[in-house]
Amino acid sequence: MNAVGAHKDGDRRTPATSFAPQLNRHHLWLAIGAGVLLFALLIFVAHVPERLERQEHAQRAIRMLDAMRRPIVNIEAIETSVLEHRTPAAGSLEDAIKDANTQLGYYRESAGYNPELLERADRFANTYREWLKAEHELLDHLDHDRNHLPKELTDHLVQANDLFLRTLDRLGEGEDIIHADIQDGQRAAHLLQWSGSLLVGYLFLVILGYQRLTNRAIAAREEDLYTTLQSIGDAVITTDTRGRVVRMNPVAERLTGWPAQEALGQPLEQCFHIVNAETGNEVESPVDKVLREGQIVGLANHTMLIARDGGRYQITDSGAPIRDASGAIRGVVLVFRDITEEYDLQRTLREHALRLQRIIEAAMDAVIVADEQGRILEWNPQAESLFGWSRDEATGKLLQQTIIPPEHRAAHLRGIERLVETGKTSIIGKRVETTAQDRDGRQLPVELTIARLHQSRGWLFSAFIRDLSEKKRVEKALHRREAQLSEAQRIAHLGSWELDLGSGELYWSDEVYRIFEIDPEALEPSFDGFLEIVHPEDRDRVAQAYNESVEKRAPCDIVHRLLMKDGRIKHVRERCETRYDEQGKPLRSLGTVQDVTDSVVAEEELRLAATTFQSHAGILVTDPQGTILRVNPAFEAMTGYTAAELVGRNPRILHSGRHDEKFYQHMWSLLKETGRWEGELWNRHKDGHLYAELLTITAVKNDHGELTHYVGTTQDITERKHAEARVEHLAYYDDLTELANRRLLHDRLQQEIAVARRHGVHGA
Repeated sequence: MNAVGAHKDGDRRTPATSFAPQLNRHHLWLAIGAGVLLFALLIFVAHVPERLERQEHAQRAIRMLDAMRRPIVNIEAIETSVLEHRTPAAGSLEDAIKDANTQLGYYRESAGYNPELLERADRFANTYREWLKAEHELLDHLDHDRNHLPKELTDHLVQANDLFLRTLDRLGEGEDIIHADIQDGQRAAHLLQWSGSLLVGYLFLVILGYQRLTNRAIAAREEDLYTTLQSIGDAVITTDTRGRVVRMNPVAERLTGWPAQEALGQPLEQCFHIVNAETGNEVESPVDKVLREGQIVGLANHTMLIARDGGRYQITDSGAPIRDASGAIRGVVLVFRDITEEYDLQRTLREHALRLQRIIEAAMDAVIVADEQGRILEWNPQAESLFGWSRDEATGKLLQQTIIPPEHRAAHLRGIERLVETGKTSIIGKRVETTAQDRDGRQLPVELTIARLHQSRGWLFSAFIRDLSEKKRVEKALHRREAQLSEAQRIAHLGSWELDLGSGELYWSDEVYRIFEIDPEALEPSFDGFLEIVHPEDRDRVAQAYNESVEKRAPCDIVHRLLMKDGRIKHVRERCETRYDEQGKPLRSLGTVQDVTDSVVAEEELRLAATTFQSHAGILVTDPQGTILRVNPAFEAMTGYTAAELVGRNPRILHSGRHDEKFYQHMWSLLKETGRWEGELWNRHKDGHLYAELLTITAVKNDHGELTHYVGTTQDITERKHAEARVEHLAYYDDLTELANRRLLHDRLQQEIAVARRHGVHGA
């Protein structure tokens, strides 16, 4: 349905909708809510509820305060009467005091709402109790001497009167606070009354404004409706529930031949005369059908409108009910348009749709059109070039006689038969790779897409065929090269990778996954994921080396370790280069990963062998934790242990017990500081005898300065130690008698003299 016709310059008014107030109930409730919220906020900020509550408590407190005065005055009056008449106070005083105490409790309870008032009430209570005490003392003195008022009694009387006045003053101190709270509550009540009146006025103005805006919106919508009806490109007629015309736009006036003023109030059938174009029979009014069914209805095909002047128009479109807010039908809107030209054109197109003449001759693909028997109707130049038949040679021939290879012809015929019988086939609308043949019988890999068109004389098929020979050749070569590269990488333990620095996307070759021992399906390659595989002690060095290569625009070449899940260590060599744009921004990095574990291990083995076996002295090699890795035969002979017994154990098994812990602590401290220690020590042979040795320990580090081994070289100096002891013995003892000689005597004598001097002892 055409909704709106084109505006003519200057003869259409701007739709009123653009100026109509966009107001609905939601806006009204927002405005009301805002007013109520502002009112509530004012009440909250002004603490109106609390102030009114304090006023209520204050009013009760003032009543309790006034009630407190009466028993106090009554007590004073009774005391005065006793003094004047010299009569006992009897029970009336006790009743008055009991009443006063009760009122005091009520007063303190009512003063609890205000801490300051409660404090003054407590001060009043203390003064009140002092006054009662003074009154009792006065009455006690009066009981002892009823005929005279001694000076002491007069003093008590003055004190009691003074305390009475102070009690009244204390009681009056609370009145100021209470009156202030009452006055503040009155102000809060006035504020509440004033703001409530303001809220009522605000709500009145909001509702009044809403009504005015609503009326303006209704008027604007009416103007919109009028403007729309005048501007719409389709004919529009609206009726009431009795089928009488209510509105009619200019297009409807033109098609029906009825001016809107004359059609207004007329039955629709009078202005909208429709018949069947084929039979000439009257057609049921769509308005009657809409009112009867209560839903949108469409006009039957071949509907013709007969205008007032006898003009005839083929029309189409529909009628729909107009409903109010409650869903009740208030009328019908009928929308229709003139399709006379379209009707004639469609009939012509149906006649000419039997052949597809609009195939683009310049298409890059071969385009062939055939009927349901497979007879060729169209054959474009690309088809000529691909298959070798000219257009004239191919036209009229069957597909199975030209481009379909013999092994596919039976399936082709079955597919055509199934399509004709059921209208279904498995390849229509799909892109399929298959095989075709050219004029010389040479088979070609092709990509085939088939579209179909059903026409009055049967099916037509258009086939779009693309030669895949070059693509297949390139793909085959590419696959061969990829396979060769993958095999070469596997043999060389050399993988490749590429990192897009913009997106962070990382690509690993299959060999990289094999080196890293990762399932390609289990992990998406990422730089952070790669660092997780790197040995923790090498991660910072690897990241720094890569970052520096990017920043300095220099190649990166680094050997580092990988930590496998089972704890094994691998050594890899990473090489990479980075590509940059014209502004020097890094775009992507390309690199290789080579497993060099075997070569690194071999180098370590060579280092160890060179270190271990170039000496004829006893040699042992340990790891950084002191575990023995290797010993030479000289060391085995010196200790009595075989290499199999020593490897994997700690040199502590050789300790003789002649050196304390401080000796070994000093040795290791010096070794860690300087990387070398040399000294004499005693160790224990496997058979239990002790032997002396001269030991040199050297720390071995790799190219990065990291400790990898300790190498110890040792010489047995037991015989030398025994010889030194023998020489010392011969120096102090006779060789024949084994008795001490003069030299030993002189040495010992000198020692004793030195001791005597230190202790102040003198000889004879």
